[in-house]
Amino acid sequence: MKNSTQILAGLGGALVLNLVHEFARHGVRDAPHVQEIAEQGIDKIVDKAGLPKPEGNTRYGIALAGDIVANTVYYAQVGYGKNGWTRGIALGLIGGIGAVLLPEKLGFDDRPVSKTTTTKILTIVWYTLGGITAAALNHALRREATA
Repeated sequence: MKNSTQILAGLGGALVLNLVHEFARHGVRDAPHVQEIAEQGIDKIVDKAGLPKPEGNTRYGIALAGDIVANTVYYAQVGYGKNGWTRGIALGLIGGIGAVLLPEKLGFDDRPVSKTTTTKILTIVWYTLGGITAAALNHALRREATA
């Protein structure tokens, strides 16, 4: 039961993170465009594999699916240990800071997540929101299991 709780909590955090990104990138000035980092990663992988680059909606869909899977696994870690709330906040902050600092170090164009101070702050806040969501779901699902 614990593993399924963790996965569901992680999925909830990942979905909230991705929904906020998706809605905000269409209407919030200086919103981060994390999907562009994921698309750059797809391009690097297919180049190394000698495969044709996916384009348009296919590339975007692969990036979105990859983000959701990766963030689900990441946020599922909220279920380890006793204090899921602290872990959720920490995972969110670390994920957001990593999303701002790591792309350039990994050879990606980091402008989609670091073009302005506002963009950087929103990236960190939204990842933290995902962590808090995962913690809340983990807490609720564990309480439901023991009721």
